[in-house]
Amino acid sequence: MSKKKKRKKNERKPSKQDPKPTQQGGIKISEAILRINEPLRNRYQEPHRIEMIVYLTVMAWNLSLFKGEERTELQENIMEKLPPEFAGEDVAMLLENLDMLIEGKEKEFPDIREYIMDHQVLFSGNSFTLNVTAAPLKERKEKISS
Repeated sequence: MSKKKKRKKNERKPSKQDPKPTQQGGIKISEAILRINEPLRNRYQEPHRIEMIVYLTVMAWNLSLFKGEERTELQENIMEKLPPEFAGEDVAMLLENLDMLIEGKEKEFPDIREYIMDHQVLFSGNSFTLNVTAAPLKERKEKISS
């Protein structure tokens, strides 16, 4: 068997369950996340800070998919779960960065309506890779009260 045939035989065919890269205008969600949080990553480059910045950006991305009272309620739930060691200054900085990231997502990628279900930051030397798993957000019909 030739090398070409062997290689083809050993290639795995994608299944229906394999996640497809989500793109809008040719950008993957992982790339969009990195673009949005670039100002923070430029300031803080230690691996543990990069992981926290990505985590915060994913949280902001998902929050941006909700509007009005629903978003406010979700943010309040997040704040309630913060460790008690968080001082007022820490909470204020967290909210400020969260708002900045939400604004970045809404400004640069308003049409990407996918919820990030999972993410993974993999470090290798001085660089890292971000893997994201996302799913389309089902739009809910607004309740009409009579």
